[in-house]
Amino acid sequence: MSGTDYATLLADRPKLAPAARTLQEWLRTHPHLRYVDPRRLQHEMDHVSISDLVAVLALLSERGHLRPAYKLERPDTHSMTRQTFGTLDEIPEVVEDLQHNQFRSSDADVITVFQVIDD
Repeated sequence: MSGTDYATLLADRPKLAPAARTLQEWLRTHPHLRYVDPRRLQHEMDHVSISDLVAVLALLSERGHLRPAYKLERPDTHSMTRQTFGTLDEIPEVVEDLQHNQFRSSDADVITVFQVIDD
């Protein structure tokens, strides 16, 4: 994970410092994650305002520390795709979930995630 202090990086937005510190600590304790799912963060950080958390993710993305990307989720099993896509145009007609089951992307829910960019 990045050595950048998120709270310092977002010093121009002091209201977001607590959410930034909480996110950075969460990422530090999950060093092998390659992407962040805001829904998971909302569930695991229920003491942090979701609007502050989304603002931190957006600002970190704008400042080059996270990159927005997409995964697909099967509505019937809630299983995510193995692959992460950089743009919606990259999503093929048929994708594979984490259990190696193929399904049509048109039947799936698109989930915006944030890829972690290493410094």
